[in-house]
Parts: sequence; structure tokens; C-alpha cells
Amino acid sequence: MANRERIYTVFFNLLRSGLWSRPVEASESFPLSSAEWKDIYDLALAQTVEGLVFSGIERLDMEHLPPTDIWMKWLVRVTKIEQHNKLMNQCLAEQIGVFNDLDVNPILLKGQGIAQQYEAPLRRLAGDIDWYFSTKEDYEKVNNWVIEKDVPVKYMPGRSMCYSYRGLEIDHHSNLIDLYNPFVKPFLSDFIATERVYDRFIKVDGADCRILSPVLNIVQVVSHVLKHLLSFGLGLRQLCDVARLYAVHCNAIQDRGLEQVYKRLGIGKWVVLLHDLLVRYLGLEPRFLPYQEGMAVNADWMMEDILRVGNFGFFDERYSDAETGNRKNAFVRVSKNLLKYGRYAPMESVFFPLVQTYTRVLNK
Repeated sequence: MANRERIYTVFFNLLRSGLWSRPVEASESFPLSSAEWKDIYDLALAQTVEGLVFSGIERLDMEHLPPTDIWMKWLVRVTKIEQHNKLMNQCLAEQIGVFNDLDVNPILLKGQGIAQQYEAPLRRLAGDIDWYFSTKEDYEKVNNWVIEKDVPVKYMPGRSMCYSYRGLEIDHHSNLIDLYNPFVKPFLSDFIATERVYDRFIKVDGADCRILSPVLNIVQVVSHVLKHLLSFGLGLRQLCDVARLYAVHCNAIQDRGLEQVYKRLGIGKWVVLLHDLLVRYLGLEPRFLPYQEGMAVNADWMMEDILRVGNFGFFDERYSDAETGNRKNAFVRVSKNLLKYGRYAPMESVFFPLVQTYTRVLNK
């Protein structure tokens, strides 16, 4: 990457512009060379934020825009993201109809529910469609329906089912929060039960879709971010999700005791690092944080890791075949992450590999 510091400066300026719909900062960094624009394009793809960065580019003066070939390639990609999101919304609405016929009421996790917290929802790159079923009966009823329809099914480690529906990957979950420390389970169960009273509904392609309360939604997404950092890593899209949730729901989460919730869950020290990245790199206004930490931190090392490994660790050049999506040297990579984050989320760093190993053995 040519002139790495300059590339990162422009990249984050464009990302913040797209994330918050505001003018691009540091105009003195422009114009860029064709090679520099290619580096920014590749970085946006690796971090799965190409739609947001493109929104920032659209706010540039004409003389600062990328070369025509890169601009057109980027435009085509963003158009496909928008089309894919529309297909996902149609699929969600169809599935809600099926669930209603089966008399089950799942919760939509992450994904399209969080996308609605963005100013341009269709430009958030979509992943899977994740449904959470709060009872064993509902979970098994819907899974049986999938099997009866002869849908290609892939069971994953843990209490989840994965299958393809209209060419999209759908996950069914019977576990809501990605935390593995058994000692926090009683508190977590009580917390979930209390917050589920405040479930909300959003419209997705005309259908009423149930989502979590703002507080529970944030804890679910934050814990999911930590889970991936403890394994192979993740891209900036997931951090953008947390930033948007904080900003949009700031009034609903203030004075709701999130600081104590994070501490009780054993992730309070790590969340302080996360907040540092959200403010300094993603441009989240500190007033949108659910609470103000009393200690100064610098989480640059965590951002360096995120930028190095890319989305779910698939772009880490330190390991062979990263470009093919293969996760080589899994034991070494995960072990290093567990050691790094052990200081900030010690119990999760201990129990995450134990539970993952036990689950894989159990499902063989």
C-alpha cells in the first residue's frame, strides 16, 4: 500500500462522511493518484464498508473524484449491494409470512434491522439473515419446516442451523448473546428477560418484523463484535453498526445502566477500548456514548489489527491463502487474539475456546 498513513487518513475521512452524512474532512489530502484510489477501494472492500465510503466520495468536488475506471467499478458494486439488500428485504417479508403461518415469533438479529439505523440503509453491506427463537419448541418447529421443504441444510457448531433460502444464507439461533463465561449466565438470563419486554417492531418490505429493544440490541451486537475479535477478527462494518446504534438510540439508552451491565458481563474494560475507536476513528460524538469513562485509553493497537485482518480475518496477508478466504494457521491466529484480549475480557478469553472446542466435539 503506497503511503499507508495518507491512505488511512483519506479512507477514514470518507468513511466518517458516509456514516454520518457530513462533508469530507481534510480536503488538503486530495487529489489522489490512481494507485492511491485503488488502495482505498481495496481497503473498503476488505472492511466491507464500500457503500459507506462511496457515499463519502459522492460529496467530493469533481476534481477530487477517483479515475473513471475505479469510479464505475465502485458504482457497479454499490448498485449490486443495493439490489441485494432489496432482495434480502423481500426474503425477510416472505419468511415472516411463513413464521406467522407456523405461529412462531422470532427476533431478527443484526443485519437488516441494524441497516434501518443508517441514513442510507441499502448501502450497508448485508451478511446473513439471523433469526432468534426464544423457545425450544419454536426453534424445532421452524427447523422441521425447513427440513420438510428439502432445503439444503448445514448445521453449525452450537445451537444454530444454517441453510439457503432464495440464494441467501439464513441462520436460526436458539442462543441470543455471544458470551461464553458460565458465571455470568444467571445475570444475563435476568437481563434478557427484563429487556425482552421492550421488543420493538420495524417494517421490512411491508411486513412487521420484531427486533430487540435498543439496550439489548446493543449488548447483542457488542458481544458479537468481541466474539469475532477473539477468533479471526472482523471488519469495520460491525463497528459502524455499534456507532449507529449508539447515535440513533442515545436517548433510549442513557441512564439505563449499560456501564454496569458491561461490567457484570465481564467485558467492561474491553468496551472502553471499543468506545475509543468509535469516537476517534469513526467520528461518533462522545455525547452519544451511553456513559463517559473515567480513564484515558488508546486502542490504536486494536484498530491496527482490524485494518490488517479485514472482514472476519479473510484478508490477513501474514497467513497463506488469505485472498482465497481460507483460514490458515487457525490455532496460532486464535491463540494470539485470546492472549491480546485476555487482559480486557479475561473470562471470555478463557471460556470462548473451551466452549467452542466442546461444541465441535459434541456435534461430530
